[in-house]
Amino acid sequence: MKRMTALVLALSLALSLTACSPKEPSGSDLKSEQPGSASSASTSNPGTASEFDQDVEINIALHTADGIHDEAVKLFKTKIEEASGSAITVNVFENGTLGTEAENVTQLSTGEIECAILSTLYSGNILAEWDATAIPFLFKSMEDVEAYWYKYWDEMQELSISTSNIRMIDLLTRGSRCLSADYEISEPSQLNGFKLRLPETTSWLTVWKSLGANCTAINWNETYTALQNGVVDGQENPAATAYTANIQEVNSYMMKTNHVYQYFYWCFNEDFWQSLPQSYRDLIQSTADECSDYCAEIAEEKTAYYEQELAAGGMTIVDVDFDAWQQAAIPGIQLAAEPLNDTAKDYVYSLLEG
Repeated sequence: MKRMTALVLALSLALSLTACSPKEPSGSDLKSEQPGSASSASTSNPGTASEFDQDVEINIALHTADGIHDEAVKLFKTKIEEASGSAITVNVFENGTLGTEAENVTQLSTGEIECAILSTLYSGNILAEWDATAIPFLFKSMEDVEAYWYKYWDEMQELSISTSNIRMIDLLTRGSRCLSADYEISEPSQLNGFKLRLPETTSWLTVWKSLGANCTAINWNETYTALQNGVVDGQENPAATAYTANIQEVNSYMMKTNHVYQYFYWCFNEDFWQSLPQSYRDLIQSTADECSDYCAEIAEEKTAYYEQELAAGGMTIVDVDFDAWQQAAIPGIQLAAEPLNDTAKDYVYSLLEG
């Protein structure tokens, strides 16, 4: 599929950016015309199966296989195929079947695949100048993260489409990251000299190093052994990830730092999206919204479940004072915000001052 030229993109963005995008968080006082709302999309509701007379195939790439977002995508497949009378066929390729996430981004951009569920490789590269939500200890809740995303959704959408030919239609809750260690760390001052396994995400390295941690990049499949042998003292990940990797066997404590609230990004190739009839776009968007809500609803339950399982396996779950950790992290947060555009940077500083 040919990429759209810059001119066509420029002319079409104004018409297409707000036509279909994800819903606004319920109860939000953000701008009223948000993705998925009745005022921002077509006035027609997704139609009945009889209205879908064009066969369409959607191939979705995921690089995981057992997360709540995977459940949401499978639910999407079931609902879309049923609502369209099987006019829309959804093929879900899990666990990196279609390649690495980097390869999926390229495939999506060129139109080799229609859809992919992307993570930090997308937000940290294509949306790098807006990627404030990746900065550790900046946002205090998932609602705060959503408020930022929906406030600047149109700007991020325009950047994504114009530079990569990729359209975001929704967010899928991934959960928050927490610190685990072989001893209790209740205060950030205890991180001095702490050997932390950390992915090579620039903003993460900046903040954790500012807190005194010695950060080491180790492949995730080697992390258990590294913890077991004392190569590193701890790691940070969502509770579900820690549990599935049996981290409770090699780390005795999990601190509920909740330092990063993460999402997966539900993305489509823009050319494919524009080729669809409006009724198809409406159905895809409304169904994605529903599945995103489902993902958010079960995320909290799943987190509680995995924390209980970690505790049952001998791990002590420790509550920490987020404000104290954020205060200690401010120098690192400010450094991590430097690559952001001025609007995003101002938002970061407003959170720190508020």
